[in-house]
Amino acid sequence: MAESTYNKYRRQNIAMRAILSSEIKNFLLDEVDWKERLSYLKRCIAIYRHKMEDVMETKQKISDKDLRLTILGCFRYSLGRMTYMPSHTVMIIKNNREIFREHDWKSFIDEIDDCKNLGMDCNKETWEELRSFSEEMLGK
Repeated sequence: MAESTYNKYRRQNIAMRAILSSEIKNFLLDEVDWKERLSYLKRCIAIYRHKMEDVMETKQKISDKDLRLTILGCFRYSLGRMTYMPSHTVMIIKNNREIFREHDWKSFIDEIDDCKNLGMDCNKETWEELRSFSEEMLGK
């Protein structure tokens, strides 16, 4: 099985930490050739930083399609819940409005209308807010 990019960088991160730790110990214990050791240590730190930037970039990559499907699932999960999730979900939908299709806006309206229990009063207001927002998006 192929190793994922994240796991590969994670493994390299652990190895780099071990190298840095070893070099720092050697640097502190042995004063011979300290300029070369310091230069090597700086190179190790630069490589470590670069690898960590790659890991962070890899973690943040998600396609609009995947994000859209995740948010749709979050919407369906949240509908009827009596928690903070409805307001959080509606906020995410509004902040990512450009990824939704006309069909999605219609689905939001239909599913809100078909839901028998929208939750507490504050949740009902939140779902009505999304319903109105969906109608606005369809009107554009």
